[in-house]
Amino acid sequence: MYTIIENPEMMTKADIDRIYDGKWVYVVKARIDKHGWLTEGMPVVIGEFQYDGVEEGIYDRFDCEEYEKRLSYTLLHNADTISSVFGVGLS
Repeated sequence: MYTIIENPEMMTKADIDRIYDGKWVYVVKARIDKHGWLTEGMPVVIGEFQYDGVEEGIYDRFDCEEYEKRLSYTLLHNADTISSVFGVGLS
């Protein structure tokens, strides 16, 4: 199950970690520090599993330059999932 945040706002990484702990978060307009770490961004999709809703094409609406940089940010507490960040447009 996933939720699309209809009126997303920029958030710090600390706020994203605190509010969405245990979830998978798709972040757009991500700001990355010189070490490659997320510092802030705009969460737009929150899921129970990685890429929840991908089969429905929900991520297509964020596939444009306006939303770069985009990140898959995993805060899941699942033994089968390793916490990770995967980005698009980070170069």
